[in-house]
Amino acid sequence: MDLNDGRMRVQPPAGATYSTHNGLRVEKVFERDPLEVEVRGPRGSGFPTCPETAATLLKLISQRTQAWRQRITNTVGTPEAVYVIQETPSDGMRMFANKDLECGDLIIQENPIVLFPLEHVLSSKSPQRQLWLTLQNALDGLDEVARAVYMELPNIHEGDASELALGIFMTNKFEVYSTDDASDHSDRSKVSAAVFKDIPRMNHSCSPNVVRYWCATSRSMYVYAIRPILEGSPIVTAYCDPFLPTHERRDLLLNAYGISCVCPACTDSASDANRARIQNIQDNLAAVIQWALTPTLPDDLLLVPSLELLKLIEEEGLEGTEYYARVLKVLWYIYFVLEDFGAAGFYGRMLRAWKTANGVKKSDAIKEMQSDLELIQYTVNRRRMLTPRKGRE
Repeated sequence: MDLNDGRMRVQPPAGATYSTHNGLRVEKVFERDPLEVEVRGPRGSGFPTCPETAATLLKLISQRTQAWRQRITNTVGTPEAVYVIQETPSDGMRMFANKDLECGDLIIQENPIVLFPLEHVLSSKSPQRQLWLTLQNALDGLDEVARAVYMELPNIHEGDASELALGIFMTNKFEVYSTDDASDHSDRSKVSAAVFKDIPRMNHSCSPNVVRYWCATSRSMYVYAIRPILEGSPIVTAYCDPFLPTHERRDLLLNAYGISCVCPACTDSASDANRARIQNIQDNLAAVIQWALTPTLPDDLLLVPSLELLKLIEEEGLEGTEYYARVLKVLWYIYFVLEDFGAAGFYGRMLRAWKTANGVKKSDAIKEMQSDLELIQYTVNRRRMLTPRKGRE
């Protein structure tokens, strides 16, 4: 089963015969209806020609459906989930890894308890009152179970009982947009507020070990591991822009969330300079191509500084940022040009995992990288033509 493109594919049993062709496949299309089954071949729809084959296929579908339901259930916090919510002495209920996780592993996909646009709130003459009224209207639309879950979320804001719901909202809200975060045409002009059940249990870190992105189509938040996370380790996300200067981050976190951040990035005096250097990493492969087409230049001319940048980003814990992907792409190019295909494959897989974790469908990531590969191959061929052969100099 492949959940990356939303479809489950079942291979037909060996020796089965079909009314259309011998390569018939069965697809279960979950985007439209979890119970919808399509039996397709390359020339159109078809169906098994005998009851035995039909029974076999239905059995396979049932098995795959159970596996799919279990997978989806695991993303919302069952005992088999990849995370667990536990009480901590100082931070209340927090999220921890329930198994060892690798970059690109899905931790949770969650729909919000409360979701509403902020357009009218932000444009109101009395935004605080408008927010309270909008929130109350959203809460009135919840059933008793959902409302109880909402009211159990943490609240760092003081106030009477009438302000409890607003305090919970201000403590746990995430801003989301009308388009997917992963979209090339993401529209950030229309912002909404979302409150989730489990996602707020991730503690803050200025060096997060996850990335999260909003999918407007499914109205859900996805959280992926962006680097290896050991079982029992806290799952942490960034509540603010990790590239803000340390004093701005700490003031924001203290005022908005009551957090006195003491993460390594906030206690290391060199971190601000390191992060400013990381932000200067450009998405420009022209230098790599120019180097590749000049065989007289040293092989490690761009390799050494790129590896140093990669190490710096990892030390700062910013693997989820676009700058990390830029360096991975450069290293993939360089090693491919040097014909070190083992290293090229390693960084290529890291880049694909990064893309998947940041909302790019696996199939789309492969297409993008295949297009890049054609350019790399052309560059390699040109380099070979420009490189004098040994013994013929």
